[in-house]
Amino acid sequence: MLLTRTVAAASFPVVLDDVKEHLRVDGDDENAYITGLIADATSAAEEMTGRALITQTWAVSVDGACGDMRLPVLPVQSVSSISYFDANDDAQTADVSDFYLFKDNDRATVRPKSGASWPTTILRDDALTVTFVAGYGAASDVPVEFRRAILL
Repeated sequence: MLLTRTVAAASFPVVLDDVKEHLRVDGDDENAYITGLIADATSAAEEMTGRALITQTWAVSVDGACGDMRLPVLPVQSVSSISYFDANDDAQTADVSDFYLFKDNDRATVRPKSGASWPTTILRDDALTVTFVAGYGAASDVPVEFRRAILL
């Protein structure tokens, strides 16, 4: 499985002023350093939990059709596209409306609808790619426990 973030989050779950208040920092001399800490803490929280905190786009590729395809970054908002390389190794796009997205906060899977199937692909590591949007939404939508962890 190949996993790539194709569109990064536009912001962080906490803002510089909130972190400065939490740390009791009054001046601006440490702004760049604190901003780096916010980025590092956000990245660590996402990596450790397998979650996207702010809305972002991901692509997961596998070497062929696989029954139910589990999406590895949560929470999933939607599936944007399903692309594949056909038996002639030509790039193709499947109709997303032929697939179900089953999701909650703890899992997300994509499955062909009744009468549909995964496309036939050539054997290669990126034969089938599902592009999806994940994250809680804006910073105000991120659960408070993640925002507090980042402050620490």
